[in-house]
Amino acid sequence: MRADDIIYKRAVGGLYASPILLLVVCIITASRWHDFRGSHLLRRDSLAKTQGVIISSRLRPSDTRHYEIVYEFAVDGKKYQSDEVTFAHTGTRSNPKFARDYVQRYPTGMSVTVFYDPADPGFSVLEPESTGFYLILFFAPVALFIVCYWIVRTRKREIASPAA
Repeated sequence: MRADDIIYKRAVGGLYASPILLLVVCIITASRWHDFRGSHLLRRDSLAKTQGVIISSRLRPSDTRHYEIVYEFAVDGKKYQSDEVTFAHTGTRSNPKFARDYVQRYPTGMSVTVFYDPADPGFSVLEPESTGFYLILFFAPVALFIVCYWIVRTRKREIASPAA
């Protein structure tokens, strides 16, 4: 089998695989909607600020690599609670020191600045930095599809019009 044929077969496989990968990305994004929305759908300067208080800050008892930080704040007299600390990560890292550092940074009873969406005050975060993680996830399967489509299309043209 020629190298061109192998590349062609892999490209055809990529055409089938890329929509499946895109579906997986959509499922991941839906499961982490808060992070995606905060990182890519809202501008940081559109978030309003208010004062809140940490009502619980601890390491997860079953796994000390995870933190559980809950804060409370009020907007227009209505109280809200959230455990969303940042859009960039979820408090899950393989290093237990990471979680301990966050628990120390946000001890129970600490007054904090809460950033929230004025149109939906239940959508809040303590550290509103964004991440490009989800954009990379979306563009990788799309790029794979485009490259594989180009390879397949070019190969089909070569087969249809063989050089004389």
